[in-house]
Amino acid sequence: MDETGHNVLSHSVQMKKEGKYLLKRRLTVLGYVAFCLVYIAVCTIPVKLYPVLAGVPFFLYALYKITWWRLEYDYDYTLAHGDLTVEKVYSHSRRRKMATVSVKDASAVAPYDAAETVGREIMDLRGSAKAENSYMILYRNAEGKESALLFEGTAKFIKMMSRHNPLTVVREGLPF
Repeated sequence: MDETGHNVLSHSVQMKKEGKYLLKRRLTVLGYVAFCLVYIAVCTIPVKLYPVLAGVPFFLYALYKITWWRLEYDYDYTLAHGDLTVEKVYSHSRRRKMATVSVKDASAVAPYDAAETVGREIMDLRGSAKAENSYMILYRNAEGKESALLFEGTAKFIKMMSRHNPLTVVREGLPF
């Protein structure tokens, strides 16, 4: 509970290393290696090799700080006062709000079904496309378009949503 006595629930999901996410990581590492090879090749022409090699660790560290932090991220789901807020947390330090949806005004909160999302704008904020506990919230966005927000939820999280919205469909077998 928060300071006003209302239930606030938070849940975090780490991005799984698969699909496009894994490809981005591999391409970034290949970019690091290519940069080092080009740096050494270009800098060895006018000078001797020793000063050039001394700069490689510095440049690799700078590249890591500039690029790698954007590849490590989690999704943080917070349900407070009937609103689901999803934030992307980069390397446990920077946050970016991705979406806020009022669960009270949603047309449905249900286990993810691809047939239900046809013809809707989809915002996929799951840690993995293969997640077993994938849920969707069907709602109208600020522009009035039908949209679907995909997220990973726990039994406690879905139970809390069902208190805010009676249209919530609960997956069979969850302990309620």
